[in-house]
Amino acid sequence: MSMTTMEASALLLQLVVPLALVARVGVVRERTRLSWALDLALAVSYLAAVTLAAPWLALPWYLPWVFAALLALAAAVGGRRADAGAAGSRRLALVGHGLRGILVLVFAGIAILALSGRQGFGNDPVDLASPLRQGTYIVANGGSSEIINPHLKTLTAERFRDYRGQSYALDIVKVGSWGSRSDGLSPDGPGGFAIFGDTLHAPCSGPVVRAVDGMPDRLDPGEEPRTLEGNHVILDCGGTWVVLAHVQRGTVSVAEGDRLETGDPIGRVGNSGRSDEPHLHLHAQTPGTDAAPLSGDPVPITIDGRHLVRNSRLHGE
Repeated sequence: MSMTTMEASALLLQLVVPLALVARVGVVRERTRLSWALDLALAVSYLAAVTLAAPWLALPWYLPWVFAALLALAAAVGGRRADAGAAGSRRLALVGHGLRGILVLVFAGIAILALSGRQGFGNDPVDLASPLRQGTYIVANGGSSEIINPHLKTLTAERFRDYRGQSYALDIVKVGSWGSRSDGLSPDGPGGFAIFGDTLHAPCSGPVVRAVDGMPDRLDPGEEPRTLEGNHVILDCGGTWVVLAHVQRGTVSVAEGDRLETGDPIGRVGNSGRSDEPHLHLHAQTPGTDAAPLSGDPVPITIDGRHLVRNSRLHGE
Protein backbone atom coordinates (compact mmCIF):
# COMPACT_ATOMS: atom_id res chain seq x y z
CA MET A 1 0.00 0.00 0.00
CA SER A 2 1.32 3.47 -0.88
CA MET A 3 2.10 5.93 1.90
CA THR A 4 -0.57 8.33 3.06
CA THR A 5 0.06 12.07 3.21
CA MET A 6 0.49 11.80 6.97
CA GLU A 7 3.10 9.07 6.64
CA ALA A 8 5.03 10.92 3.93
CA SER A 9 4.96 14.11 6.01
CA ALA A 10 6.21 12.21 9.05
CA LEU A 11 9.18 10.84 7.10
CA LEU A 12 10.10 14.32 5.90
CA LEU A 13 9.39 16.43 8.98
CA GLN A 14 10.20 13.92 11.71
CA LEU A 15 13.17 12.10 10.16
CA VAL A 16 14.78 13.80 7.15
CA VAL A 17 14.70 17.39 8.42
CA PRO A 18 15.94 16.58 11.96
CA LEU A 19 18.83 14.52 10.58
CA ALA A 20 19.76 17.30 8.14
CA LEU A 21 19.76 19.93 10.88
CA VAL A 22 21.81 17.74 13.22
CA ALA A 23 24.32 17.01 10.43
CA ARG A 24 24.69 20.73 9.70
CA VAL A 25 25.60 21.39 13.34
CA GLY A 26 28.26 18.68 13.30
CA VAL A 27 29.76 19.28 9.84
CA VAL A 28 31.31 22.75 9.91
CA ARG A 29 33.19 24.16 6.92
CA GLU A 30 34.46 27.73 7.03
CA ARG A 31 31.62 29.00 9.16
CA THR A 32 31.82 31.62 11.89
CA ARG A 33 30.93 30.80 15.45
CA LEU A 34 27.84 33.01 15.17
CA SER A 35 26.66 31.15 12.10
CA TRP A 36 27.25 27.82 13.83
CA ALA A 37 25.45 29.01 16.98
CA LEU A 38 22.41 29.95 14.88
CA ASP A 39 22.48 26.51 13.25
CA LEU A 40 22.52 24.96 16.72
CA ALA A 41 19.64 27.16 17.90
CA LEU A 42 17.68 26.25 14.78
CA ALA A 43 18.20 22.53 15.37
CA VAL A 44 17.23 22.79 19.05
CA SER A 45 14.09 24.85 18.38
CA TYR A 46 12.96 22.64 15.50
CA LEU A 47 13.46 19.43 17.48
CA ALA A 48 11.56 20.94 20.43
CA ALA A 49 8.68 21.96 18.16
CA VAL A 50 8.40 18.65 16.30
CA THR A 51 8.78 16.63 19.51
CA LEU A 52 6.07 18.49 21.40
CA ALA A 53 3.62 19.45 18.65
CA ALA A 54 3.74 16.59 16.12
CA PRO A 55 2.02 13.24 16.75
CA TRP A 56 4.57 10.42 16.83
CA LEU A 57 2.49 7.72 15.18
CA ALA A 58 4.09 6.59 11.92
CA LEU A 59 7.62 6.80 13.35
CA PRO A 60 8.74 5.44 16.75
CA TRP A 61 7.91 7.67 19.72
CA TYR A 62 11.48 7.40 21.05
CA LEU A 63 13.15 8.97 17.98
CA PRO A 64 13.32 12.47 19.58
CA TRP A 65 15.59 11.02 22.26
CA VAL A 66 17.84 9.60 19.54
CA PHE A 67 17.95 12.99 17.82
CA ALA A 68 18.77 14.71 21.12
CA ALA A 69 21.74 12.39 21.67
CA LEU A 70 22.94 12.89 18.09
CA LEU A 71 22.60 16.67 18.43
CA ALA A 72 24.64 16.69 21.64
CA LEU A 73 27.38 14.74 19.85
CA ALA A 74 27.21 17.01 16.79
CA ALA A 75 27.42 20.12 19.00
CA ALA A 76 30.49 18.77 20.78
CA VAL A 77 32.22 18.11 17.45
CA GLY A 78 31.03 21.17 15.53
CA GLY A 79 31.64 23.64 18.33
CA ARG A 80 35.37 22.96 18.21
CA ARG A 81 35.50 23.43 14.43
CA ALA A 82 33.64 26.73 14.15
CA ASP A 83 36.09 29.49 13.17
CA ALA A 84 35.80 32.87 14.83
CA GLY A 85 37.79 34.41 12.00
CA ALA A 86 36.06 32.75 9.03
CA ALA A 87 35.39 35.18 6.19
CA GLY A 88 32.50 35.44 3.75
CA SER A 89 30.08 37.81 2.11
CA ARG A 90 28.79 40.14 4.81
CA ARG A 91 25.51 40.76 2.95
CA LEU A 92 24.81 37.07 2.42
CA ALA A 93 25.77 36.36 6.02
CA LEU A 94 23.29 38.94 7.33
CA VAL A 95 20.49 37.49 5.19
CA GLY A 96 21.28 33.97 6.33
CA HIS A 97 21.52 35.00 9.98
CA GLY A 98 18.22 36.87 9.79
CA LEU A 99 16.38 33.98 8.15
CA ARG A 100 17.63 31.49 10.69
CA GLY A 101 16.78 33.86 13.53
CA ILE A 102 13.19 34.13 12.28
CA LEU A 103 12.88 30.35 11.98
CA VAL A 104 14.21 29.91 15.51
CA LEU A 105 11.50 32.25 16.82
CA VAL A 106 8.78 30.47 14.81
CA PHE A 107 9.75 26.99 16.02
CA ALA A 108 10.20 28.21 19.60
CA GLY A 109 6.70 29.69 19.42
CA ILE A 110 5.26 26.38 18.23
CA ALA A 111 7.00 24.56 21.08
CA ILE A 112 5.63 27.07 23.62
CA LEU A 113 2.07 26.68 22.28
CA ALA A 114 2.40 22.90 22.53
CA LEU A 115 3.71 23.20 26.09
CA SER A 116 0.79 25.44 27.03
CA GLY A 117 -1.55 22.59 26.04
CA ARG A 118 -0.13 20.46 28.82
CA GLN A 119 -1.99 22.55 31.38
CA GLY A 120 -5.42 21.44 32.48
CA PHE A 121 -8.70 22.99 31.31
CA GLY A 122 -9.31 24.90 34.53
CA ASN A 123 -12.43 23.13 35.80
CA ASP A 124 -12.65 19.86 37.72
CA PRO A 125 -12.09 16.77 35.53
CA VAL A 126 -13.84 13.44 35.79
CA ASP A 127 -11.29 10.75 36.58
CA LEU A 128 -11.60 7.55 34.55
CA ALA A 129 -9.96 4.16 34.60
CA SER A 130 -8.07 3.26 31.45
CA PRO A 131 -10.40 1.61 28.91
CA LEU A 132 -7.38 -0.05 27.21
CA ARG A 133 -5.40 -2.78 28.95
CA GLN A 134 -3.49 -4.81 26.36
CA GLY A 135 -0.11 -3.16 26.00
CA THR A 136 1.27 0.36 25.61
CA TYR A 137 -0.80 3.15 24.08
CA ILE A 138 -0.03 6.69 22.93
CA VAL A 139 -2.26 9.75 22.72
CA ALA A 140 -2.52 11.02 19.15
CA ASN A 141 -4.65 14.08 19.96
CA GLY A 142 -5.19 15.58 23.39
CA GLY A 143 -4.48 18.63 25.52
CA SER A 144 -5.76 22.15 26.07
CA SER A 145 -4.20 23.80 23.01
CA GLU A 146 -5.57 23.36 19.51
CA ILE A 147 -2.07 22.79 18.12
CA ILE A 148 -2.00 19.41 19.89
CA ASN A 149 -5.73 18.76 20.13
CA PRO A 150 -7.78 19.62 17.01
CA HIS A 151 -10.97 18.57 18.82
CA LEU A 152 -10.94 22.04 20.40
CA LYS A 153 -12.14 23.59 17.14
CA THR A 154 -15.64 22.29 18.03
CA LEU A 155 -15.71 24.35 21.24
CA THR A 156 -16.91 27.64 19.77
CA ALA A 157 -17.67 27.17 16.05
CA GLU A 158 -21.44 27.16 15.57
CA ARG A 159 -21.29 24.67 12.69
CA PHE A 160 -19.89 22.10 15.15
CA ARG A 161 -22.58 22.76 17.79
CA ASP A 162 -23.94 19.20 17.60
CA TYR A 163 -20.47 17.87 18.44
CA ARG A 164 -19.41 20.39 21.08
CA GLY A 165 -19.21 17.69 23.75
CA GLN A 166 -16.08 16.21 22.13
CA SER A 167 -14.00 19.39 22.49
CA TYR A 168 -11.76 17.97 25.25
CA ALA A 169 -11.49 14.50 23.71
CA LEU A 170 -8.55 12.14 23.47
CA ASP A 171 -7.65 10.02 20.44
CA ILE A 172 -5.60 7.00 21.47
CA VAL A 173 -3.61 4.48 19.41
CA LYS A 174 -1.48 1.51 20.42
CA VAL A 175 2.29 1.32 20.22
CA GLY A 176 3.44 -1.57 18.02
CA SER A 177 6.55 -3.70 18.33
CA TRP A 178 8.93 -1.08 16.88
CA GLY A 179 7.49 1.89 18.77
CA SER A 180 4.94 3.19 16.25
CA ARG A 181 1.22 2.55 15.80
CA SER A 182 1.84 -0.38 13.44
CA ASP A 183 4.53 -2.91 12.59
CA GLY A 184 5.09 -1.30 9.19
CA LEU A 185 5.10 2.27 7.94
CA SER A 186 1.91 1.95 5.87
CA PRO A 187 -0.45 -0.91 6.83
CA ASP A 188 -2.65 -2.50 4.16
CA GLY A 189 -5.84 -2.46 6.24
CA PRO A 190 -7.29 -1.96 9.73
CA GLY A 191 -5.79 -5.23 10.95
CA GLY A 192 -2.30 -3.85 10.35
CA PHE A 193 -2.70 -1.34 13.17
CA ALA A 194 -1.66 -2.48 16.63
CA ILE A 195 -4.81 -1.23 18.35
CA PHE A 196 -7.37 -2.78 16.00
CA GLY A 197 -9.46 -5.36 17.87
CA ASP A 198 -8.19 -4.51 21.36
CA THR A 199 -10.87 -4.96 24.02
CA LEU A 200 -12.54 -1.81 25.36
CA HIS A 201 -13.34 -1.77 29.07
CA ALA A 202 -15.84 0.46 30.86
CA PRO A 203 -13.80 3.39 32.27
CA CYS A 204 -16.37 3.98 35.03
CA SER A 205 -19.46 2.45 36.59
CA GLY A 206 -22.92 3.39 35.43
CA PRO A 207 -25.77 2.62 33.05
CA VAL A 208 -25.39 2.48 29.27
CA VAL A 209 -27.14 5.51 27.77
CA ARG A 210 -26.55 4.60 24.14
CA ALA A 211 -25.02 1.67 22.25
CA VAL A 212 -24.73 1.74 18.45
CA ASP A 213 -23.32 -1.01 16.20
CA GLY A 214 -23.50 -2.09 12.57
CA MET A 215 -21.43 0.58 10.80
CA PRO A 216 -18.46 -0.55 8.67
CA ASP A 217 -14.88 -0.25 9.85
CA ARG A 218 -13.41 0.99 6.58
CA LEU A 219 -15.37 2.93 4.03
CA ASP A 220 -15.00 2.66 0.28
CA PRO A 221 -13.07 5.60 -1.24
CA GLY A 222 -15.26 8.67 -1.39
CA GLU A 223 -18.03 7.20 0.78
CA GLU A 224 -19.11 9.44 3.63
CA PRO A 225 -19.77 7.91 7.07
CA ARG A 226 -23.29 8.11 8.44
CA THR A 227 -22.00 9.69 11.66
CA LEU A 228 -18.66 11.04 12.85
CA GLU A 229 -18.60 8.75 15.89
CA GLY A 230 -19.49 5.52 14.08
CA ASN A 231 -20.23 2.58 16.37
CA HIS A 232 -20.08 3.86 19.93
CA VAL A 233 -21.07 3.41 23.54
CA ILE A 234 -22.12 6.17 25.96
CA LEU A 235 -22.05 5.57 29.72
CA ASP A 236 -23.68 7.74 32.40
CA CYS A 237 -20.96 8.12 35.03
CA GLY A 238 -22.59 9.96 37.90
CA GLY A 239 -24.41 12.41 35.65
CA THR A 240 -21.53 12.83 33.19
CA TRP A 241 -21.71 11.08 29.85
CA VAL A 242 -18.55 9.25 28.79
CA VAL A 243 -18.30 8.46 25.08
CA LEU A 244 -16.19 5.72 23.48
CA ALA A 245 -16.32 5.95 19.68
CA HIS A 246 -15.13 4.22 16.47
CA VAL A 247 -15.88 0.77 17.90
CA GLN A 248 -15.36 -2.25 15.62
CA ARG A 249 -18.49 -3.42 13.83
CA GLY A 250 -20.18 -6.43 15.42
CA THR A 251 -18.33 -6.18 18.73
CA VAL A 252 -20.50 -3.88 20.86
CA SER A 253 -21.48 -6.23 23.69
CA VAL A 254 -23.71 -3.97 25.78
CA ALA A 255 -27.18 -2.50 25.30
CA GLU A 256 -28.97 0.63 26.43
CA GLY A 257 -30.00 0.29 30.07
CA ASP A 258 -27.30 -2.23 31.04
CA ARG A 259 -25.59 -1.43 34.33
CA LEU A 260 -21.78 -1.70 34.02
CA GLU A 261 -18.99 -1.79 36.54
CA THR A 262 -15.56 -0.32 35.89
CA GLY A 263 -13.55 -2.76 33.80
CA ASP A 264 -16.46 -4.58 32.18
CA PRO A 265 -15.86 -5.30 28.46
CA ILE A 266 -18.01 -3.25 26.10
CA GLY A 267 -16.56 -3.90 22.62
CA ARG A 268 -13.39 -3.72 20.56
CA VAL A 269 -11.44 -0.88 18.99
CA GLY A 270 -12.32 -0.35 15.34
CA ASN A 271 -12.32 2.21 12.55
CA SER A 272 -16.00 3.06 12.10
CA GLY A 273 -17.35 6.55 11.50
CA ARG A 274 -15.09 9.39 10.38
CA SER A 275 -11.77 7.83 11.28
CA ASP A 276 -8.58 7.92 9.23
CA GLU A 277 -7.23 4.84 10.98
CA PRO A 278 -8.14 2.59 13.93
CA HIS A 279 -8.10 4.40 17.26
CA LEU A 280 -10.19 5.03 20.36
CA HIS A 281 -11.96 8.36 20.65
CA LEU A 282 -12.75 9.08 24.31
CA HIS A 283 -14.45 12.11 25.82
CA ALA A 284 -16.76 13.24 28.62
CA GLN A 285 -19.60 15.75 28.44
CA THR A 286 -22.81 16.88 30.05
CA PRO A 287 -25.84 14.94 28.75
CA GLY A 288 -26.80 15.55 25.13
CA THR A 289 -30.14 15.13 23.42
CA ASP A 290 -31.69 12.25 21.49
CA ALA A 291 -31.25 14.17 18.24
CA ALA A 292 -27.69 15.32 19.00
CA PRO A 293 -26.19 13.07 21.69
CA LEU A 294 -22.75 14.74 21.48
CA SER A 295 -24.08 18.28 21.86
CA GLY A 296 -23.52 18.60 25.62
CA ASP A 297 -20.85 20.78 27.17
CA PRO A 298 -17.36 19.23 27.26
CA VAL A 299 -16.02 17.96 30.57
CA PRO A 300 -12.25 17.51 31.16
CA ILE A 301 -11.05 13.98 31.82
CA THR A 302 -8.07 12.41 33.52
CA ILE A 303 -7.11 8.75 33.29
CA ASP A 304 -5.88 7.23 36.52
CA GLY A 305 -5.31 10.79 37.76
CA ARG A 306 -3.25 11.90 34.74
CA HIS A 307 -4.00 14.81 32.41
CA LEU A 308 -3.02 13.31 29.08
CA VAL A 309 -1.83 15.25 26.04
CA ARG A 310 -0.47 14.44 22.61
CA ASN A 311 2.30 11.79 22.82
CA SER A 312 1.49 10.83 26.43
CA ARG A 313 1.75 7.07 26.92
CA LEU A 314 -0.58 4.68 28.74
CA HIS A 315 0.51 1.28 29.94
CA GLY A 316 -2.03 -1.53 30.13
CA GLU A 317 -1.85 -4.62 32.28
